[in-house]
Amino acid sequence: MTEANYAEPNREASPIAPAKATTTIKDGRHSEVCLNCGELTPGNFCPSCGQANDNFHVSTWKIAGDFIGDYLTVDLKFFKSVLPLIFKPGFLTREFCAGRRLRYISPFRLYLFISFAYFFLLPFYSAELFHLDLKDLPKTEIPEPSPKSSRKPLKLTVHTGNEQRDERLEKKLNETINEKIEKVISTDGKNLPKLVIDTFTEQFPKILFVLLPIFALFLKILYVRSKCFYAEHLIFALHYHSFAFLLLTADTLLGKPDMFAWTPLVLSIYLYWSMKTVYGSSWLKTGLKFSVLVLAYLIALILSSLAIFALTIAKI
Repeated sequence: MTEANYAEPNREASPIAPAKATTTIKDGRHSEVCLNCGELTPGNFCPSCGQANDNFHVSTWKIAGDFIGDYLTVDLKFFKSVLPLIFKPGFLTREFCAGRRLRYISPFRLYLFISFAYFFLLPFYSAELFHLDLKDLPKTEIPEPSPKSSRKPLKLTVHTGNEQRDERLEKKLNETINEKIEKVISTDGKNLPKLVIDTFTEQFPKILFVLLPIFALFLKILYVRSKCFYAEHLIFALHYHSFAFLLLTADTLLGKPDMFAWTPLVLSIYLYWSMKTVYGSSWLKTGLKFSVLVLAYLIALILSSLAIFALTIAKI
């Protein structure tokens, strides 16, 4: 390559001139010259190297506003997508994988908007959803918590092959665990339910976000002989979790205990129907794979819940 290739282009001799009418880059974000190769760039992308005409020299609030405008706004595509999402399980996934994408909202944007709405509403309703009326419970005598001296300390042993290291680890581990136990006993556990609920509400979105690609991985393993790529299984997972959050949002807004009792059954039927629609296996094969998928996902969810509980205890 010669040095002439890197020379700044002659703007006067160039037949391309900046055209404000064709420029659709957000205000304050575009440059007249490509920052990568130096060519004149009147539009959204450089005609020479293809780099996006975006310089990012804007405030954080501007970027956040663009993100909300791009992903969290509702348009006509959203309403065209929600009805099939509710009443036609698996339809949106099949349409997207078949290439008919422009008429519907993207799976990620749909998931992001619905999940954002659900987790935005959840803190306002969590106190009512998880409220226990202690007045209706039978009154029983609660024994006084045992004094610290009368409780036999919990002792764990560690074996790593190094005696000095084992001794240090055992001492630190046992001190930490027994200290947490004493704190729970000393407070009579009064604040524990609220702490568990608050921590669960705070961490649950992160857990589900992590479990979503794992859910898609389970599908990839179950349908390993199919010609579907992992990305297609991920689209299925996005649509299914979008429906799940939509159903949970309705349950949360209505706040009826009867609806929560029916939610697992509705989600199970929807999942089975979606798998049959998208993957096209027989009813029997779909049922077997559905059972394995639900079992694997429940195990992952239980392990995640235990992690949340451990995190709660660590906060005490």
